[in-house]
Amino acid sequence: MSTKRSFGKTVACFCAVVALSIVFDRTVYSDANRYTDAQLILIGDDALRKHDFPGALMFLFAYIQKNPPALANNPTFYASVQAGYERAREEVRQAVAQQQALAVAPKGSTTDGLSRPLPRITIPPDAK
Repeated sequence: MSTKRSFGKTVACFCAVVALSIVFDRTVYSDANRYTDAQLILIGDDALRKHDFPGALMFLFAYIQKNPPALANNPTFYASVQAGYERAREEVRQAVAQQQALAVAPKGSTTDGLSRPLPRITIPPDAK
């Protein structure tokens, strides 16, 4: 009797392992592979315009890492993308620093840094 029960448990365990391996057997890849080069730069620029600095940072970083020909062959475009990326990174770092400061002294401003103009990413036609 106990042999049948342990065999049944073994079969159930084996089936569970196989089912889990099928469900979780997916290749891990970055979000950069889900988007075309044009989508990455357009979403990154849009996020920057909307002051969504973490989003802009993510998409501009992915675009820079893919290093498409439009970026590699156009120094002006590269400089504008890099300026947008650096501004987004600076804003994210500043927000983290402000959050850490507010944890100590809960006083702050919601308008700090809003008066500075955003860098303009000039997207050439061949990058779209």
